[in-house]
Amino acid sequence: GQTWSRLAAGHPIHRVEFVDGDRLRFGQTLPFAVVEWTPATDATRALWQRADWERWLGQLDGQDVVARQRPGGWTLGLAAPGAGEVRELAQLEGQVPVAVGSPDGHRLALLLERRYDGQLALLGPGGIEARSAWIPALTAVHWLDDRTLIYATGTVDLPTLWAAPLVDGALGPPRRLYLRPRGWFGQLAVAADRVLFIDSGATFRCRVIDRRAAGAGARELDPAAVGATLAWLDEATFVTWNRAS
Repeated sequence: GQTWSRLAAGHPIHRVEFVDGDRLRFGQTLPFAVVEWTPATDATRALWQRADWERWLGQLDGQDVVARQRPGGWTLGLAAPGAGEVRELAQLEGQVPVAVGSPDGHRLALLLERRYDGQLALLGPGGIEARSAWIPALTAVHWLDDRTLIYATGTVDLPTLWAAPLVDGALGPPRRLYLRPRGWFGQLAVAADRVLFIDSGATFRCRVIDRRAAGAGARELDPAAVGATLAWLDEATFVTWNRAS
């Protein structure tokens, strides 16, 4: 593996995603800003800052989705290009720890948390397009393709990965992809038929599922090198992070 950078302390990062094969973009707090980073040169530049918003959730059709807390939940907004006017999109119940853009860039899949339950919601340029029922112990979500979500449930017993298709604008019945007796499946990353996920039960373990293989078994990666994952660069290479010694 290659270590690209140890980013400066004092500015916590709450989201990282790829712009293209050469650049990453991340949301930063203290103060809130959207920053672009070029790993090959380790150069960073602030794209914009907004004192009245708190988090960056990614992009919809090239426009930035931002969020701020309110009593009982979050307010989401869509920022015009160049950090212009922000149009309110939705008011959500609960927290939004995970937001993942669809491969075509037209939707965000959101994971909403309310005490011990979670809800999947699809956000489009006009607001919330679909919601699931509240799901016990919902822990992660990602896209398998433009029409299929993958999500994880279970925080101790029987952690499970599920695939749910979009049917007529709503989430269809899920099917089980993978199951373990115990654990807690955290962050997901998807590249074609490969799914990378973190099992953060007793210790952090990163596993890869190849959906082309019979039985969808998982292969464990070296825990000394892989602490958690950010994303895939391509179908064979992924970006990970671990704590610097």
